[in-house]
Amino acid sequence: MLTETNQERQVFASSDELKSEERKTGYKALISFTREWILNLPENYGPHLKKLYFEGTLPKELEEGLGRQEPIFICLSAPTIDREFVVDTFNQCQYAGIAAGFVKNYRLYFDGRVREIDSAIMNRMQFIVESLADERANWLTCQGSDYRSLYLVFYTSIFSALAQGKPSSGYIGVGLIPYVEGIYEEICNQYDGVKEADFLRGCLEVLFRGEAAHPDKTYQDPVFVEFMSRFFSKKLPPSLQSLVEDVYQQTSSDVRIGWASGQVIL
Repeated sequence: MLTETNQERQVFASSDELKSEERKTGYKALISFTREWILNLPENYGPHLKKLYFEGTLPKELEEGLGRQEPIFICLSAPTIDREFVVDTFNQCQYAGIAAGFVKNYRLYFDGRVREIDSAIMNRMQFIVESLADERANWLTCQGSDYRSLYLVFYTSIFSALAQGKPSSGYIGVGLIPYVEGIYEEICNQYDGVKEADFLRGCLEVLFRGEAAHPDKTYQDPVFVEFMSRFFSKKLPPSLQSLVEDVYQQTSSDVRIGWASGQVIL
């Protein structure tokens, strides 16, 4: 955040570039997206969003102009953002549920789906979700809640997609693999962690039997191949390694996929 007056906060730098033709087009796309996808906005949010987008300012009092959705709009409206900007913006919001809701909604309505939404907005939303998986992000573990398990759902969604013959490339979880595997031991015994482990087990049973919907694509998918490489090299987190090993050993050798020379063997 930059400066503050008696009436306004300058949340990102004002410049002539904020009023460029490209930005005007982007604003129309953001308004269209907002009307269709963002709920529970104050009735008078329009002028505040326009002022934020083209001037970088909001009312001095937090959430006065755009309600609790303020951090979302700041990150969608800023001309450029980085991971630090996203984390700092959401850390100023006193409601952890805003970040959690944004991540949940992305998973439910956008991850792996084709939507008629401006590509710049889709890319920005994905970046926000990825950036919120940061150890400095207050919302992840606060008020007795641990929201890190939300990212485990993105991880297991990859394997669900692969079992259905879909490419992993359409899923945000691909970029979150290091983060999820890095925290797996801390969240795997939580309620959501156990639930997602059961879901993952079901996906792996299908995959290990060679029953993916499009085996010619799935078993050459680079994300699945790399996962199998980590599994056979015993580089997965201990609890995850044990789960995968259990599923693999329980799969009949008559139908079970194999591994040789860095490739999945059907």
